Amino acid sequence: MSKTHKHALYQKYKPICSAISNLFPGIVEVVLHDLTTQKIVHIENPFSNRTPGDDSLINMNELGADANKSDVLGPYKKIHIDGTKLKSISSIVRDDNQKPVALLCINLKTDVFSEASNLLASLINLPNEQASSSPDSLFSEDWREQVNVTVKTVLKERNINLVAAKRVDRQVIIAALNNIGIFEIRGSTDYVANALGISRANLYQILKQTKNRV
Repeated sequence: MSKTHKHALYQKYKPICSAISNLFPGIVEVVLHDLTTQKIVHIENPFSNRTPGDDSLINMNELGADANKSDVLGPYKKIHIDGTKLKSISSIVRDDNQKPVALLCINLKTDVFSEASNLLASLINLPNEQASSSPDSLFSEDWREQVNVTVKTVLKERNINLVAAKRVDRQVIIAALNNIGIFEIRGSTDYVANALGISRANLYQILKQTKNRV
C-alpha cells in the first residue's frame, strides 16, 4: 500500500476508532492494522502499550482462512499483560477489489463488568435468605410492607405488572388487602390509592363493590 493509500486508510477510519473509544473510555482499546505492511496504523486508548508503527503480529495465513468465511472475527477471549480478561472482536476492511487491506480490532476489558456484577450480587443477594429474613416482631407494625407484599403476590399470580394492571386486577388487589384488614388502618387508603395509581374516590368505589359481593 502506498503512503497515499495508507494516509487515506488512517483518515477514513480514525474517526470510527475515536468514536468507539470515546463511547467506552478507559475500558476499550481500538487498533487499526495495515495488512499490507503488517503494522499498526492507529490506536486509541492503548492500554496494551502498543503504538503506531509497531508490528501487528497477525498470522496472515490464519487471517486469510478466516476472511473467506466472514469479515467479522469473534468475539473471542484474550488476556491482557496484567492478567485481566479481554473480549475482542475484529473487522476486516477491504478495498474496492474486495482485497483485505486493514483490520479493525476492538478490545474490551471485561473484568470491570465482572466486578460490577459481583458488587450488585452482593447488594441484592443475601448470604442466608432464611436467617437474614426480616424478624416478624420487628416489622409486625409495618402495614405498608404488607400492602407491598400483597400487591406483588397478586400481580405475580395474574402474571402482569402494575403498569399493565386493569380495573379488574385492581379490584382483586383491593379485595386481597381488605381481607387482611389493611383498610382498617388510618392512612392506608391514601397509601394504597397512590400505589395503585387511582384516586381515593375510585378506591372507595371499588372497595364498596368488593364488600357488596361478600
